[in-house]
Amino acid sequence: MSGRLAVLVLGACISAFTGCDDAVTVPAVQARDLNIVVPDLTRSSADAPAIASGRTNVVAPTSVPPEFERPPTILWTSLDAGFDGATAWGTASMRFFGTNGEETLSLRAKHEGTTVASSSRKGERAELIPWEYRIDTSGAVPVPDDCGHVLTAEADFKAWHQYAGLVWGLTTSGDTDIDYQPGCEDPTDDPGGEDGGDAGGDDDGDSGGSDGGSDTEEWMICSWTEYYDAETGEYLYSEFHGCVPL
Repeated sequence: MSGRLAVLVLGACISAFTGCDDAVTVPAVQARDLNIVVPDLTRSSADAPAIASGRTNVVAPTSVPPEFERPPTILWTSLDAGFDGATAWGTASMRFFGTNGEETLSLRAKHEGTTVASSSRKGERAELIPWEYRIDTSGAVPVPDDCGHVLTAEADFKAWHQYAGLVWGLTTSGDTDIDYQPGCEDPTDDPGGEDGGDAGGDDDGDSGGSDGGSDTEEWMICSWTEYYDAETGEYLYSEFHGCVPL
């Protein structure tokens, strides 16, 4: 913020003891404008760069408390993922030095190249004083079966400093983990199917009725449980229980 200040200096009569007879007269000075720089004291934390997608990273300020002189650092990260029956799960962890940390865990399950289930969770931590902190984030998602799926887990880690409305020193890291379910058995390779077919037929070739029945649609009833945060209502994870013929 800047302003202009008009200053006018007038002639004056100055005498220490004898009045104005022997006084020194200061000549009048014409009014002139002075450029005065006024600092903007209205800035609030809302003016600080946002730490989010597309965040802005600013240069470290020249004057900060000594605790902030050490730059933000990601000290250690971990990512583990796998299957528990028909449930895909993942866990991400990080240790960092700074005031703020964030990690995002993404799970994606595929079957024969097609995504059948996905989930994303985020863990955050914001402190006033930089120190070594830890964040742990877990997620799970049900899949249609306990065989034949591929799970890809990805984790993004971030750490930075935040002080007096300023954000600086953003550092990032990432990791990926892949796990596989066992392959599904092909029912056409089961010798029991041939035996069952022979047993169901007779010498007259009247087994066609049974063979025709195998082309009908088979309906299933599947069940699962979804878990939500009791306070925020946020979705946490689902537990798949299985399917039974209708």
